[in-house]
Parts: sequence; structure tokens; C-alpha cells
Amino acid sequence: MPDGIGMPFSEIAGVLGKSTEATRKLASRARQRVHAVDPAEVETNHARQRSVVNAFFAASRDSDLDTLLALLHPEITFHADGGATRPAATATIRGAENGTRRTATFAIPNAIFQPTTGNGGAAFIVYANQQPVSIMAFVITNGQIAQIHSLLDQPRIKELISNLG
Repeated sequence: MPDGIGMPFSEIAGVLGKSTEATRKLASRARQRVHAVDPAEVETNHARQRSVVNAFFAASRDSDLDTLLALLHPEITFHADGGATRPAATATIRGAENGTRRTATFAIPNAIFQPTTGNGGAAFIVYANQQPVSIMAFVITNGQIAQIHSLLDQPRIKELISNLG
């Protein structure tokens, strides 16, 4: 049953005229918005944002779990969007410990991280073998990473990069 409503998703789906799965996704998105970062706490200084993100990539590369845990907000939300080309890569992960497990995906040997800006904050285009493999945008609060948004869908990555240049 959905949080706080007291009705099964199937009943709510009937009322909304949507599938049960679509209703579950709507409830999930609503919960995410409720638990969203307080805008007053978001770091807006680009140098401080980059400092935290650079430390994150270094700790990830070095498998330094203590530093990773210190850099990730305890209630971090990690959104990976694989798009139509990589639907299995689409996921939302919550919590610092779960986030540290996901960091293994950032430890790409010889990866190059090109700084850019995304969603008004620190972002990076990640290249492997001279090909863009991800665009990652970060939300920093109180010196910790509160959200990571990672785009893994190659056609959309190429489109976004072409719009940057």
C-alpha cells in the first residue's frame, strides 16, 4: 500500500485511470519531491562545488570508502538514466552506503572528466577511450553531495554535447 493513503496502488490506479505500475512511479516521484534538497542549503559557489566533486572522483578512483562516506550526504539520492538505449542502467539509489557501492561505476580506468555546468551546478562529461560515456550533474549541500544525476543514454549525451559547442 502507498505511504499514508491506506489504499492499494491498484485501487488508486483505477481512480487515476492509470496502470498500477504507473501509479507506483507517480508515488515514487512524489516521495522524491517531498525529500528533495532544501534550496537554501544548496551550494552555489562553483569553486566549492568542484572541490567536493573532484574529491569524490579521487576517492572513487582510489576506492577510499571513508572519504566517500564523508563526501556523500547520508540521504543522498543518485539518479541514473540509461534512456532507451540502456534501460537496465536506469535506477534511483538512496543513502550514502548504497551510493558508495555505486561509485565502482565511476572508477573507469583512464577516464577523463571534463568540467561543465548542468542544472546550474557542477557537472562533468565523463570520457572513456575518447568517447563520452556519461554526463553527471551534482547538487552539493553543506560540503556534501546530496544528489547525483547521471545520464548514460548515448544519443542524448551526444545531443547535449553538440548543444554545448
